[in-house]
Amino acid sequence: MALHRERHSRIERIDRGGKMALHQERRSQAAQMRPVFEHNLAMEFAIINQVADSYQYVTIHTEFPGLVYKTIRHPRNLSPEHRYSLVKANVDNLKLIQLGITLSNRDSDKSMTWKFNFRGFDPEIDSQDPSSIELLKL
Repeated sequence: MALHRERHSRIERIDRGGKMALHQERRSQAAQMRPVFEHNLAMEFAIINQVADSYQYVTIHTEFPGLVYKTIRHPRNLSPEHRYSLVKANVDNLKLIQLGITLSNRDSDKSMTWKFNFRGFDPEIDSQDPSSIELLKL
C-alpha cells in the first residue's frame, strides 16, 4: 500500500480485486495554515524565523494563474527538455500570485504553512487560464 500525504489528508491506495481505489482520511492534527498579506508580512517573517530551527524540511509551492502555453500531447510523452521548455514558457509569461512555504518534520503530522499572497495581478489584462481563475474564486 503506497502512502501519499497532502496538506490535511492522508490518501491511501488500496488494491481491491486488482483495482486501485483512493481512500481519504482526515488527519486529527491538521497543518497550521497562515495567510500572509502586506499588513502581516513582518509579523509572519518573525514567526518563521522563530520556529524554523524546530523543523527539518522546507517545501515551497508556487501558484500561477493557470497554463497559457499547452501541448496536445500528454506531458509524460514529452522529452524532459520539452516539458521544461513548456513550464518555463508559462512561468516566464505569467505573474506569480501566491507562494507557499511549509515547514515540517519527517515523522510528524504537525507542520506550518504560510501562503504569501502577491498583489498586482489584474485578470482584465494579465495572461491567465480563465478556468484556473474560476477555481481560485471558490
